[in-house]
Order: sequence, then C-alpha cells, then structure tokens
Amino acid sequence: MLHGADHLDLRVDHQGDIAFAKDYHNCIHPPPFIYGLPQMHRNIVIGMSVLHISIGLGNKLLKLVRSFASDAAAFSQLLAEHRLSFYKYHNETLRGPQVHRLLSGKEPLYLKVLEAIKAVKVRDTFLRDGKVIVSQISHYSHLLELFQLFSSCYQLYTADRFLSPEEIHSLSMQCRSFGTKFHEYFPRESVTLKMHQLAVDIPRFARTYRTVGLYSEQAIESLHAEENQLMRDYAGVGDNINKHKLVFQALYRKHCTAIPVFEPPRRLCSICDLPFAHNKDTHTACQLLKCHK
Repeated sequence: MLHGADHLDLRVDHQGDIAFAKDYHNCIHPPPFIYGLPQMHRNIVIGMSVLHISIGLGNKLLKLVRSFASDAAAFSQLLAEHRLSFYKYHNETLRGPQVHRLLSGKEPLYLKVLEAIKAVKVRDTFLRDGKVIVSQISHYSHLLELFQLFSSCYQLYTADRFLSPEEIHSLSMQCRSFGTKFHEYFPRESVTLKMHQLAVDIPRFARTYRTVGLYSEQAIESLHAEENQLMRDYAGVGDNINKHKLVFQALYRKHCTAIPVFEPPRRLCSICDLPFAHNKDTHTACQLLKCHK
C-alpha cells in the first residue's frame, strides 16, 4: 500500500524531487484513489480488484463452455483431471491459482477445456427478411477468441511493473474488444460488473497510472493467507484480543522494512575470520596455511 500523505509531503517539502523519495517510503507516483482528506496523516489507497475480476470472468467463460458440452459428466471429469473443478461455495467458483493455470503458460488449460465442444453444434434461430431461419452453429471459435483476448489482458493487467505505452494501448484495445465481442457473440448473457471493470475501468486505470498490477489486491490476499496460518499457530492462546495482538506483531516483524532480517550466527574461520559458508576458495587457502603451521 502506498500512502497519499507521503506523496503530498514530498511535493510540499521538496517540490516532488524524487532524489528525496527514499525519505517518503519511495512514494514517487500519486496514489490512484484516496479515502480521507489530504491533511490526514495517512490515507488509504484503493487499487483495482484484479484477482476478483479474473475469477469472475474465468468462472463465466468456463460455465459457458460447460453449458455447450454434450456430456456433462465427461466435462466434469475433464475439469477434475486438470484440477479445474468448481468449488461449491459462492454458487460454484474457481480459485485464483486455477484461473492462473487456465489462462497462463505455454499451453494454457483453456485450449484443452475447449476441445470438449470443438465438434459440438447447437441449434440457433434468427430472423432474416421476415423469415425464421434455423441453423446449426458452433461456439468453439467464439469462445476460443474470447479466451485468447482474456488471456492477453490477464498477462498485462496482473504484471507487477509499470507498462510501456505500447502495452497500455494493447491492453486497452484487447479489454474493449473482449467486452464488445462477448456481447456480440452471447447477447443473452448478462454483462456483469466485473466485465464492465475489465472493458472500461482497467484500460482507464492503466492509461492514468501506467500500471494495474502494482495496485492490485493480490498482495493483501497473500497477507490474509499468512494471517490465517498465524491464527492457527496461536490457536492455543485463550485470550482472543491477545491472540490478534500476537498475530499482528508476527506480521509486523516479518514485513516491516525497518526490522533487519534475522540471520543465525555463522561459524567463522580462525585464520581469516570470514564465515565458512559461501567462501570455499578462500578457506582452501586458509587450510593450507593451517597445515603448514
């Protein structure tokens, strides 16, 4: 989390000179959104919820594929083989690592999942010149294109770095194209809030701040997992308030940059006073000198 107050102080004290940024928690760029007043000592910065956007749209696309599969049991077995089964809570959902494997890698799993509907055709009716036309269409190509667009967007908006102007332009075009084509190919499907965020908010956010991934909530989610583990470690503490205090102190010791990382003392060479570890060549010479003595 960056602090809006740090950026404001840097601008007031040193006219935004980044040579002094290290004294202000390296807060060089203005925060994307601020809750609170500028004169507050600390403000909370709100970024894009890219993890939940990814999970929501990954669910939607994968459930669309399932709806077109001719054999529901065989499709569920296919998902289980690739560890993509839906979790039953929250009306069936994927988890973050599952979405990552679905969209990333040299051979993303969506290619294997789509094989289940490659030969499937569904009946469709539409009006043409006042006549009802009945046809057989395959949604394989449409879903493949949507998955490819979504995967390309995912790689850019989850990158924990600043994006180049070319990458920002590519992200904006692909996000917009995903939203447009989804509505074109599946007009009866609802346009959810997360789809609106992908098609509209993420491109605007990237153009304004030159990144999306650096302001994402994934770091907070990983911290939450650490907190849950610590709560299990301190399960024997009876006092609930004291338990939360111990958990907070443990997290603070681990992540506060002002606290040096603890390293156990190393064995030192009696001749050169250097640690034995990672100094093999040096201590070879020391051993020779010791033998000659």
